[in-house]
Amino acid sequence: MIQAIGNVPEEDMRRTFNLGIGFVIIASKESAKAILKVLRKRGENAHIIGKVEGREGKKRSKE
Repeated sequence: MIQAIGNVPEEDMRRTFNLGIGFVIIASKESAKAILKVLRKRGENAHIIGKVEGREGKKRSKE
């Protein structure tokens, strides 16, 4: 909104504001494809950027 209303160039936005990753969704691997489909259908530029892994030698509890 700031960029559009203020006619602020992309370079100035990046220099002034922390544009970082943006919004993050943590979901199961099985849900990822469906989530990406919905977001892209709505015009979002969505990507898978990583995965959650357990530490080696550490067992997960099933609570």
